[in-house]
Amino acid sequence: MTEPVGAHSDQGTREYQQDAYDYNQFADPDRWCVAVADGLGFSSGSDMIANAAVGLAVKIAEHVAADHPALVLEITRAVLPEMARYAAEGSRAAHHLEAFGDDTTSRSVADTALVVATITEFGEVHVSWLGDCRAYILTVDGRLIQLTDDHNRASIGRPDFITRTLRVPGGVPMFVVKSRGDAWLVTVLGEVGCR
Repeated sequence: MTEPVGAHSDQGTREYQQDAYDYNQFADPDRWCVAVADGLGFSSGSDMIANAAVGLAVKIAEHVAADHPALVLEITRAVLPEMARYAAEGSRAAHHLEAFGDDTTSRSVADTALVVATITEFGEVHVSWLGDCRAYILTVDGRLIQLTDDHNRASIGRPDFITRTLRVPGGVPMFVVKSRGDAWLVTVLGEVGCR
């Protein structure tokens, strides 16, 4: 069986790819977790945070909270800085992971927007997100249904100002549940545009 997951991202002019995704199909073949991250381009190291976050999120979903993506996001946020212990001392990864967990550093520290979606054996899609990653359901009849809204200030002309991210304290993940039926889950990074 071919796994129904794919991704495409354009790196653009940045030195490192800021977008990342990971997924896992659980032992029950009808259960999935998909995580998509959009590293914040203004911060060096956001590529490392995005990659670490998606990998960690799908592992947490598998072992801790398969049906609770909001909890997955909160645990990911808490554990991510601890990953610095396992990075090579003095490495770029160690530096950015440590800074991510330091509340005394500036807002320009490496950060990411993140969406985590789990699909239950009952066909429900549970989605939680922070930032300007979006999740949609694509139905078999071609309808695209948006499940999430960006956390930015697009309504006042500031789509570049993200109000919730994985690092920003107090940014509580938003959560939705949608019955999947005969549909596909689609996630899109913030570059597509803002409403």
